[in-house]
Amino acid sequence: MEILGGRRSRIELVASILKAAIQAERKTRIIHKSNLDTRIARSLLPALEELGLIERNEATRHQVYRVTAKGLEFLKHYENIVRLLRLDAYRRKHVP
Repeated sequence: MEILGGRRSRIELVASILKAAIQAERKTRIIHKSNLDTRIARSLLPALEELGLIERNEATRHQVYRVTAKGLEFLKHYENIVRLLRLDAYRRKHVP
């Protein structure tokens, strides 16, 4: 979901990762669900973990990530912004 068309912004990539990690998922699964390049995911996942938006569980054989309460709050605000931008674009296009 590109807000303004073209390539996804950094914020859109973050939202995509957080959505993919709502259910605890391995890194590979998050990359596939988010349709991300591995290099981008390798740079973003540690940053999101440091910001407290996701948490990593290494108790299993694989690294498993899950969105935190702070990450869910980010997603809520992100979805509101996207909805407002779409509504504004619709109004500019269809309302005189």
